[in-house]
Amino acid sequence: YNLNMDMIYWNVDPKDWSTKNAEKVCAYIIKDAGDGGDIVCVHDIYQTTVDGVLRAIDTMQANGYQFISIDEFEQLMSGGFVRGRMWFSGHEYYDDKKPAK
Repeated sequence: YNLNMDMIYWNVDPKDWSTKNAEKVCAYIIKDAGDGGDIVCVHDIYQTTVDGVLRAIDTMQANGYQFISIDEFEQLMSGGFVRGRMWFSGHEYYDDKKPAK
């Protein structure tokens, strides 16, 4: 079923909803989102998630990482978004024409 839109998914899930532990959330994000271009799924309904994400952002920015919005992400993609493509990260997507990484 194609709605003629890109779908933005994630490739890093720190399981913040399960651990509800800011230190674990922070450590997981730093460890698994460390190669750049990753999309992290978090739930801001938990204060432990908010605290862990803020710590991870501070740590990663201090190490040279940048964080961008989906609008900025689209601008970085060569040719912009392609309708019907599903993005898992800044370097991994799938569309019905060809899977790519």
